[in-house]
Amino acid sequence: MGTKKIKDSALLAAKLFPRRKDETEKTSRSSGVSLSQNSDVLNEAFLAWTNLYRFRKQAQEAAEFVYGVNHWNGKVRDENGRLISERQSIIKEGGTPLIDNRTGGIIRSIVGVYQQNPTEPTCTTIYPDNDRELRAEIMTAALRSLNEQNNIEELDFNNLRQMAITCLAASRSETDSRSQYTHNPQILNYNVNYNNIFFNQFEDPRTWDIRLIGEIHDMGLYDAAGKFCNGSQDRYNNIINMYHNVDKDRLVEDFGDTLTDNSYSKSLDFYMNGVDNSLCRVIEVWRKESRKKYFVHDESTGEYYTVDATPANKARLKEIESEMMEEQRKYGVKEEDMLLLDVQWGTKDVWCYYFLSPFGDVLKSGESEYWHESHPYSLRLYIFQDGIAHSFISEVMDMQRLANQMLQMIQFLAKTIAKGSLLVDEAATADGQTIDETVNEYHRHNGVVMYNSRKGGKPPMQLTGGNIGQLGLMDVFQIVLRQMEDISGVQGALQGKTPAPGTPASLYAQQAQNATTSLVEMLETFRKFREDRDTKNMQLIQQFYTEKQYIDLTGSTTRQDLIYYDPEMVRNAEFRTKITESQTTPMMRQITNNFLMQIFQPAYQAGELTLVNLVEMMDIPNKDNIIQTLKNNAAQAREQQQPLQAPPELQAQIQQNPAVQRILQQQPMNLQQ
Repeated sequence: MGTKKIKDSALLAAKLFPRRKDETEKTSRSSGVSLSQNSDVLNEAFLAWTNLYRFRKQAQEAAEFVYGVNHWNGKVRDENGRLISERQSIIKEGGTPLIDNRTGGIIRSIVGVYQQNPTEPTCTTIYPDNDRELRAEIMTAALRSLNEQNNIEELDFNNLRQMAITCLAASRSETDSRSQYTHNPQILNYNVNYNNIFFNQFEDPRTWDIRLIGEIHDMGLYDAAGKFCNGSQDRYNNIINMYHNVDKDRLVEDFGDTLTDNSYSKSLDFYMNGVDNSLCRVIEVWRKESRKKYFVHDESTGEYYTVDATPANKARLKEIESEMMEEQRKYGVKEEDMLLLDVQWGTKDVWCYYFLSPFGDVLKSGESEYWHESHPYSLRLYIFQDGIAHSFISEVMDMQRLANQMLQMIQFLAKTIAKGSLLVDEAATADGQTIDETVNEYHRHNGVVMYNSRKGGKPPMQLTGGNIGQLGLMDVFQIVLRQMEDISGVQGALQGKTPAPGTPASLYAQQAQNATTSLVEMLETFRKFREDRDTKNMQLIQQFYTEKQYIDLTGSTTRQDLIYYDPEMVRNAEFRTKITESQTTPMMRQITNNFLMQIFQPAYQAGELTLVNLVEMMDIPNKDNIIQTLKNNAAQAREQQQPLQAPPELQAQIQQNPAVQRILQQQPMNLQQ
């Protein structure tokens, strides 16, 4: 069924079959005080969240590893057989734990490659009329404007970083919960943290077989009560009393290390916030459920719609059919020729939402109100195979540990070779000084080792171990680093490292290209994630942008600076969203300007293009000032009847193209058009 039929059927069903007041448990429209309970959905959500425990743990370990937190947290046994951390073992041996963290640079390089190749969403439509290009242009401008309002680029940078570290990119697209009091509801996008999301086991990389998905929220008590009170003061007070354990009068709870402590993720619990007692926990759950429906085909109008298979709706359908028969009898239509309702009973999978308290109270529930008839989440996993997620950065974590171990070994050997071993004759031991004291003095960089020569003892003798370079440890260390680059695919050329002397420029460029090729799979997976999210945003625009308005799009390449958004033009059209290369990059601007300069010659001679038209389509600095100057000169020329002069900024652009100069020498500029 097409998008237009889905939207029309939803509107028609809502008009003919409005929700009754006794259906409050499903629609959460009740203004009563009591809240219904649904422990089954809560338990199912808890089970899904618990099943992701290992994933969250591995993701947390990977995130800490990338930022150099747990590089030496492995367990080893000391001389007494006790398990201690590698960090403690190194310190116990007199060393300093060293970290040469290359994983953080790998992540930054991946995000940098994405930033250097900007893309943007483009909408296309298959609407069969002459305005299809205009419809696509309007929807593209609206979607890009929405992305600018949500600062979607920054969200994408963080989501790509999270995907590279934890393998999960997730986003939520929704409308403002209290936006019904405004004309056009605000559409909001949020990144979803891997600690808060939960879903069922699935194997389809497109996530089409997800049947349960949700998120845990921590919000202020008054925000939660205002969001779910449904306009009832009694319900508002009931929600306040339900969260009686929340310290509602405080905004900051207890002392802690803000921005430097990850105690929240370590103490994460499904039912409560173990760190901040000033926030209340709300669990959002979306489930795909099978509902009994009547599938209705109105033969008189050709419309299709579905309604719940309830006795009341069945009676209402019969009532509508009777009205249709009565209307057609007035015109003498025979009963066997009447166009009536074709009603079929069946089941339909629908997405239902539940906002629950940790006690199982239903704060809000109902069927998906979105035209896309799905949940508001978009997610992708990379690397994902056979239902198992594998973190990209985990592939190089072992090599990073080996690099740290090699660096630590070099440190210990450097200390040993610098002083070597000390041979002390027992007969030469100084009076009053023990062997331990002699060792401690030797360890000090300015220590003094005393000895007694009167007993015939020999002076202490130092044994050195030779040159550290002869051991080849630095060569092994460099081999490990190169192995990390080979495994991750992020080569030195991609990181912007200075090439070795004598390296050809073509070879360096080829190395950078090869490194980029190895990241294509990840970037393509992320592009699909963005297309899914932008498609839901586009459908939310169609549904909730009901007022006509002007859309101001910064950097727009459309034919107008301000796009006039008419909901009737795009509301029932079916669009497809694709991520295409941005037209605002310096290279694309240069290509566009060169193309316009090339077509300017024949178009100008044929009178089809004026100088003002050319500047309007070009992307050059001070564009608005140049256009205004040209128009002012044209107005003065009409008054004075004298040749027009181009502004200095435009003359500099024309001088770069000899073909345009020859045309302008042959005939005067036509600026008055």
